[in-house]
Amino acid sequence: MSVYQPVGKVGQLADGQSGTVVVDGKTVAIFRVGEAYYAIDDMCPHMGASLSGGFVENGIVTCPWHFWRFRLEDGAWADNPRIKIGCYKVTVVGEDICLQLPPPTPPTAPPPPVTSATPTTLETSTISTKPGTQGTPETSTTATPTDDPQKSA
Repeated sequence: MSVYQPVGKVGQLADGQSGTVVVDGKTVAIFRVGEAYYAIDDMCPHMGASLSGGFVENGIVTCPWHFWRFRLEDGAWADNPRIKIGCYKVTVVGEDICLQLPPPTPPTAPPPPVTSATPTTLETSTISTKPGTQGTPETSTTATPTDDPQKSA
């Protein structure tokens, strides 16, 4: 079940204005467009600029550094919608602007231990052309068993 967390008050943002809040250690940009509020991750994935400092036009925020554009309604990159940043539902409850947070993920079992497999052979190939063979390659293969990393260097 999703949780709504109050992040501000109605009237804190004027129409066309944006701000940021930190929720669970993540900075989220809040935008007001008309009477609607939108929330997306504040950091542009391109170079880390704050998207709350960008300009909004037609429901799209443009990054102030390199002009990457993200749709406010779903966090999709406007130029390649397969790439998305976090997008959060915003609801006004009374005078509170509330951000819908995803449900906490249940703890998972730790992954199985990684076993170190030491290779018993390392195969290398050397291709060379002998003079007078009209470019016919000669191939030699060597196998080197070793457990000592110093000897394989």
